[in-house]
Amino acid sequence: MKRLLLFVPGILLCFSGIAQNQTLPDVSVVSVTLAPVPIVKQPTILPDPNGTQQPAKSVASTNPNIKCTIVIHNALADAKNVTVTATIPRDATVISNGGGRQINPGNGNMVVYPEMVFPVGTMTAGQSVTVEFTFTKTVKNVVKAQVHCDVLPGRYDADPNNDVKTGVIY
Repeated sequence: MKRLLLFVPGILLCFSGIAQNQTLPDVSVVSVTLAPVPIVKQPTILPDPNGTQQPAKSVASTNPNIKCTIVIHNALADAKNVTVTATIPRDATVISNGGGRQINPGNGNMVVYPEMVFPVGTMTAGQSVTVEFTFTKTVKNVVKAQVHCDVLPGRYDADPNNDVKTGVIY
């Protein structure tokens, strides 16, 4: 009986240490926005016969590029090694990388889609971060964004269901 009385508190003490709920970060993709960016061309303006310069006129192209804006947010505890990965169309060309780097550069014949990777670093609780890049318009303009952070082995954050979002523009 004495052993049982010593054994039960020992087990309860052990489980109370395991059961302490550690607050995990909740890094999520808030939005993925795709918007056309017109290519602006400046025509050559020659002085008129009176010797004065005519004002330059901007002419928008009919085939705009696409600007992708991804907003991520950390709702709970600080998150370390936060990374945003954006899967882009196979036949897109990245024009402006916004601090990211392209991996798996694809082409129209590849099964693997190219990705942009943005190392964000550490995010404090309540912090939001925006990453942007521009790519050429394609037939299917779809970008899938996913956010990752290091927490525990095999566990990324408090709610992995809000780590992915997709943006589309036609």
